[in-house]
Amino acid sequence: MKEEKKKKANVPNLRFLEFTGEWENITLGEIANIIGGGTPDTTIEEYWNGNIQWFTPTEIKSDYVAKSNRTITKLGLEKSSAKLLPIGTILLTTRATIGEVAIATEKCTTNQGFQSFVVNEHANNIFISNWIKQNKNVFIKKAKGSTFAEISKSEIEKILILLPTRLEQDKIATFLSLIDERISTQIKIVEGLESLMRSLREKLFTQKLRFKDSNRNEFPDWALRKLGDLGTFFSGGTPLTLKKDYYNGDIPFIKSGEIHKNHTEQFISEKALKNSSAKMVEKG
Repeated sequence: MKEEKKKKANVPNLRFLEFTGEWENITLGEIANIIGGGTPDTTIEEYWNGNIQWFTPTEIKSDYVAKSNRTITKLGLEKSSAKLLPIGTILLTTRATIGEVAIATEKCTTNQGFQSFVVNEHANNIFISNWIKQNKNVFIKKAKGSTFAEISKSEIEKILILLPTRLEQDKIATFLSLIDERISTQIKIVEGLESLMRSLREKLFTQKLRFKDSNRNEFPDWALRKLGDLGTFFSGGTPLTLKKDYYNGDIPFIKSGEIHKNHTEQFISEKALKNSSAKMVEKG
């Protein structure tokens, strides 16, 4: 008789040592109240510019959101299908742009491009938010629609998630939040340096800021020259894509979309170089 394959345990590959036992297979509908959004009539002024936050999918660009671009009034809330969501709600974009997620740090509403999660006592909202980010493709694959893709509340409620105990969720959420905080700090440092770089470039290339030589003397005035006097300029080219022997060679072939990357995904052959307008570029 053949040995029966051992059932794979529902446990993660990486885990904090104090936790044991399998994670539970459960649906999202069992751990959260999933709530859609709505838009008040845009032609009625009394519905708008109130003190209730009202988010659209294009505003979901960070892990947490507080202030929306537009706000609605209490009357606008009452006269539409928008719902007032509590602090800590997970906002999930589910129409056209699917799978972007953020946690609300203030009470808010959304338009109909969202299905938002108000998790129950069995789930940690930060844990669930990170799970959604990791499993974004699950939501995209279940989306339907001819004009634009959309995933419904009923489909989301049926999605399965492996869920640890609340205590383990909390530990994981705290750990991931610490990393997020460090990332945010580093981003602010980089943004500050980028701002400094822009300021220095502007001052240096308009000569508002000038360096001196090692003897503390001024450098000579800058000379106005044509770019053509400073180097050789030439365009590139693309070998015929139907010629298989033109590709998968050992010559890097850089496309315009890769200009800020440190590698290229495509390579061409010597034959392609000789039979196209592509040029070999020297280092530097």
